[in-house]
Amino acid sequence: MQENFQIANISELVSFDEEKTSLSADYGLNISFDAKNIINFNLDSFFIDDISKLSRVVFFESPAYWSVRDALNKSKEVEEKNDLTGVPKYFYDLDKALNTKSTNPPLEIISKLVTELKAEIGGEFIFENGRLSFVDDSNRSIDKNLISFGMTNLGMIQTLLKNNVISKGSFVFFDEPETNLHPTWQVLLTKTLIKLAESGVNVVMATHSLDMIKALEVHTKEKDGDFIAINHFTKEGGLFEFDSSNITENLIESREKLSSPYTDLYTEDAKNGRFNQLLQNNSAC
Repeated sequence: MQENFQIANISELVSFDEEKTSLSADYGLNISFDAKNIINFNLDSFFIDDISKLSRVVFFESPAYWSVRDALNKSKEVEEKNDLTGVPKYFYDLDKALNTKSTNPPLEIISKLVTELKAEIGGEFIFENGRLSFVDDSNRSIDKNLISFGMTNLGMIQTLLKNNVISKGSFVFFDEPETNLHPTWQVLLTKTLIKLAESGVNVVMATHSLDMIKALEVHTKEKDGDFIAINHFTKEGGLFEFDSSNITENLIESREKLSSPYTDLYTEDAKNGRFNQLLQNNSAC
C-alpha cells in the first residue's frame, strides 16, 4: 500500500478524527492500522487460496503518466529501493503488463471487442523496442505524446485485450476514467467496460461523470440485479442510502445527487431572471 499510495508511513491513511482504520471482507480478510504505525491483520487459509487463483489485476489511473513514461522508467532504474518518487507502483505494473503477451489466444468475445475498439479509435497502440506508439489504420506511427489522454486509456485497454492480459477472471480498476475524455468517448468507454463485464472481467470504476452514469443506466437496464453494484459515497466519506433496491433507480439517484449543483444554478439563474424582469416592469410603470 505504501508503494501504491506513495506514503512514508501507513499511518498517513488513518483519518485525522480516527484512531485507526480497518479494512475487512466477508471472505476472510481483516486488516487494521493505527496512527502509531501498528498493523494487525488476519487472513483465512481459504482467502489465501482464492487470492493465489486470481487472474491478473490491472489499475488504470491518469494517462498523464504516459506522457513522461520514458523518463519515469529511467529514473526508476537508478533510484534507491525504498525511495518514494511520487509515482505509484501500479503505473509500473501496468507498464509491465502492456509488454506482456500470453501464449493463449483471447476468447472469441474478447477478440471481437479488440476489433471493435480498434475501429472506434482508428488504430492501436504498439510496443516496439520498449517504446509505446500509436499506429493508425493507414499504418502511420504516431508518438504517444501526440495522442489524447482519452484515446490513450482506450488504446491501452485494446492492447491488453489483444495480448490476452485482460481476460475472463481479471480485475480491472479505473479511477475517474472520464478525466480528459470527451463525453462521446466517455459513453464509448462505459459500453466497453460493460462488454468486459459481460465477458467475465471484474470491473471496478470510480466516477463523477454524469455521462458515464447515464450510459450505465441506459445499457444495464436489462441486466440481472447482480450484474452491477452501486456504491455512492457522501462528501463525509460514508455510504449514501438509496431509496430503492433497484440498480437502475440507484443510478438515477446517484446522477441526480451529482447534478444537484447544476439544478441549484439553474434555479438561481431563473430567480435572478424573474427578479430582473420585475425590475424592468417596475421601471416601465
